[in-house]
Amino acid sequence: MPRDVSGNYSLPAGTTGVVGALADVTKVNSRFSDLEVALNDPLLKLLPATDKVPYFTGSGSAGLATFLAAARSLIALPAAANKMPYYDSATTAALADLTAFGRSLAALADVAALRSLLGFSQGLGASGSITLPGGLTFQWLTSTVIGSGVNSVQNLPTAYSSANFGALTSYVSTSGNANVGDGYIGQVRALGLSSVTIRNLGPASAQFFCLSLGI
Repeated sequence: MPRDVSGNYSLPAGTTGVVGALADVTKVNSRFSDLEVALNDPLLKLLPATDKVPYFTGSGSAGLATFLAAARSLIALPAAANKMPYYDSATTAALADLTAFGRSLAALADVAALRSLLGFSQGLGASGSITLPGGLTFQWLTSTVIGSGVNSVQNLPTAYSSANFGALTSYVSTSGNANVGDGYIGQVRALGLSSVTIRNLGPASAQFFCLSLGI
């Protein structure tokens, strides 16, 4: 039988029965064949069952899939701008806010991309730096050998963009320096955006570990 644009069947012209008239066997048989096909639709053969939904398993077969309350609750949620679905219980779903920033986080490929988005960077090693979101940066280095009473400019691993807030030093004992008995002090004499000037106040040449904080 022909279908209309909505998928509904309608009888073609000349197939409507007339009292006292003989039916056209060809047309009648054709209509019964159509009815046979329709009534043998695989969906019509399925038996109703709790928490099940029908689906086609092939071009001529159908089955039942589990369709629990949790899934029904999720499907029933209304579409809304800047929202995302989530389960608020074992059987019900709800909508939560999903801001533009949240979407940008969800779109990140890996941890490195997350650090970059948040403004976090690091360079780890004997000399290195860690920059926190907002720009606050910690840097460290081991100075070159500085002679007694000498001021030495030590370049930072990364130049600050705005300010070098301060620096701390600690004596680094080496094979040529005494471990005890002598006062090795690395005095911070000057702070630059890209350097720290250290004066060795000790009795002999020495090296110092330096920790700097800036932005």
